[in-house]
Amino acid sequence: MTDPSNADPVSPVQPASTALPVHMVSHEVPVSAALSHLPELRNAVQVCEWMVEPVQGSTSRSLTLVLSENVSLCFLLSEEDAQDLGFALRRGQPDAAA
Repeated sequence: MTDPSNADPVSPVQPASTALPVHMVSHEVPVSAALSHLPELRNAVQVCEWMVEPVQGSTSRSLTLVLSENVSLCFLLSEEDAQDLGFALRRGQPDAAA
């Protein structure tokens, strides 16, 4: 077990579990599957906030999702995947010029 007092003071990133806490409320939502385009039920939780940030010393990006009750999950993305995700999210937003 690691002593938290010996943690690197420069890096605030600490390992976190990617498993959702038992008390997280999820809902089954029908989606059109990306590859098959067939309807599928997926377990989903509400995202309250999201951030895409550069990873220091790398071309990778970090995607952080803040869920209800201040639970956060962080994913490491390649530069290309981060650009694709940003494009998809912007495409889903209403046109600012309209």
